[in-house]
Amino acid sequence: MQSFLVSVLQGKTGYNIELIQPDLDLEVDLGVDTVTQIEAFAMAREKFGVARNEKFRVRNYNTVRKMSEYLVANAVVAPALAEAAPAAKQGAPGLDEVRRFIARCEASGDTASLRRLAEHLEGRLKSASQSVSPPAQLAGKRYEVHPVELAPRVDAPSVAHLKGKTLGISMDAQGAYKALAQMLEAAGARVVILSSGPAPEQGVSLDWRHPESAGRALKELQEKQPLDGLILLHTTAPTAKLDEQEASAWASTVNTFSLGLYQSALAVYDRIGALPGGGWYLVATAGGGLFGHANAQGRIPLAGAAGGFVKCLRRELPGSRCKVVDLDGQDASQWARQVWNELVSADLDVEVGYTGGRRYVFRDVETSFPRESTPVSLRPGSVVVVSGGGRGVVYPCAKLLAKSTGARVIITGRTVPPSGNEEWLKVPEAQLPAYRMSFIKRYLAEHPGKTPVQARRVFDSDIANRRELHRNLEDCRSQGISLEYKVCDMTDVGAVRTLLADVRREHGRIDGIVHGATIEESKSLPMKSSDAFVRTLASKAHLWQVLAQETWNDDLQFFINFGSGSGRYGNKGQTDYSLANYLVAKAGLVYSTLRPGVRSVTVDWPVWVGAGIVENNADYLERLRAMGICVIHVDEGAYWFVGELLYGGSAGEVVIADDRTFETLNLPRHDKEALRVVGKEAGGTRYAI
Repeated sequence: MQSFLVSVLQGKTGYNIELIQPDLDLEVDLGVDTVTQIEAFAMAREKFGVARNEKFRVRNYNTVRKMSEYLVANAVVAPALAEAAPAAKQGAPGLDEVRRFIARCEASGDTASLRRLAEHLEGRLKSASQSVSPPAQLAGKRYEVHPVELAPRVDAPSVAHLKGKTLGISMDAQGAYKALAQMLEAAGARVVILSSGPAPEQGVSLDWRHPESAGRALKELQEKQPLDGLILLHTTAPTAKLDEQEASAWASTVNTFSLGLYQSALAVYDRIGALPGGGWYLVATAGGGLFGHANAQGRIPLAGAAGGFVKCLRRELPGSRCKVVDLDGQDASQWARQVWNELVSADLDVEVGYTGGRRYVFRDVETSFPRESTPVSLRPGSVVVVSGGGRGVVYPCAKLLAKSTGARVIITGRTVPPSGNEEWLKVPEAQLPAYRMSFIKRYLAEHPGKTPVQARRVFDSDIANRRELHRNLEDCRSQGISLEYKVCDMTDVGAVRTLLADVRREHGRIDGIVHGATIEESKSLPMKSSDAFVRTLASKAHLWQVLAQETWNDDLQFFINFGSGSGRYGNKGQTDYSLANYLVAKAGLVYSTLRPGVRSVTVDWPVWVGAGIVENNADYLERLRAMGICVIHVDEGAYWFVGELLYGGSAGEVVIADDRTFETLNLPRHDKEALRVVGKEAGGTRYAI
């Protein structure tokens, strides 16, 4: 009670807690006026169930100690509490009853009852269940992403295909572009050097620091002397250390790199897609050769961004020859040969790495939750902050996490919860389509010039999203699940900082981060805009950096990211979305080397269905199944999420997929038994075939 009084007085006066000593006169020594003293006493009396006493005079209890002693002596105790607490019977006492019981025991010196209560609570904490049962039937399987050594195979027809073609090469600081140009010319290709400085002979000047300007120059070049392919080597410039970048510097670095990919690919998009035999689009990075799985030296893994982007480009232009090559900065003398290998390679791998003179590709290895790993110990009282979670696929995951561990899970979003009295909350779900249509008609009548699409968006944001949020919060409240919702624009760096500070002040700790927030706008690359890229990056990649940077000094147990199968495999119309997701996946690998005590993993998800997600679109679901795309129910997704968090072990990137995923997309995979371990790193195991 004394602690409670001190905290109330601290909130009302602004004093540091240590200044409010128990024997100081509240008015004479601390300047706390009588009204404030009465308010503090009334709050404590109500909280601890002390009956009103008309003869009570606050002047007779002018210190914190005197006031708390009065409260202890007059607290009402539930008679059966001493027996009920250790037995944990049905109808167990509430928190306020337990507080009154403790106060009574302290006042009477009943240490035996206090000891029994402590033993009971300790037993409950130790037995707190962290087990998660899988659904009766699982549609997906768990795969870990690992580098696998695979020797290069030069394809003679691919070499012959270069003859008579024109390729642009951007200049790298190491000079590899010169040797590569000679190899291409020897194969009969014509080379145009894309300089970052003064235009060289047989070349043009591009300022990659300003992607729009570079894009315009490339488009002008395409009109004069069309390029059949682009080889970007300027992208091998070293990046900053992950833990040394402030939010603005990170955003500038990532935006410039990503928009450079967008503008350059846009300039040659039609040409490389229509060219018989396919045109080239190759991006080289120098992130250590393993896309963040090792050797990254703590630097921002832009190879991940390039990988997500280029895999989608390949899906949109299936006849093109698209590659991302991550190189080792220690082997710069080999860069030209290694890039050449990939230009004329016989295999279909889009992502290839070179380190120590060895070539690596990336494979999904089917793996159960590792039995030998120590599970994350998430106990009742632990605090988990989630970006997103009020709606969509993140909500069932946050709900199951709170339910299965007893942790306090704080979900976030921009959507403001309804008050509960709104007309549209009372509309039955079956009548919602009709209500929606009437809303759209009314909106268009009241807003001349607006379109039905705009009206629909207003309905979705103002009504549909708030209905879903309200339903989810009420669902948790009715089940007694400790899920707390905070309104926060997670793309606002200042708002995120304030949110995290508020959580620490209210709960004293942050034990884990779940990064689920994202946006997605599916359009083919020519239909996308620079603004769309920046919006998508802000909600996913930039927010990841802010969450990582702002919790660097928190004693985190885990940092879990919601990724996407689109980032892992590519998908039409999702170049920006895949870029952002796969940058986060690889940044998470580098993060784990900088904070080895924090469990860091990204889960690349398939399509979810259930609880209103996708399931109402039967045509879309049928198309997905026809394409062989894995679809999981939300209950299964929540199981995989909580299982991964608690029992996933050291894997840094995990994919949930099924057999059809690999068969339909023509993707290779390997059994663990068929692979030979050649190295173990923080980001996972390296294998050879």
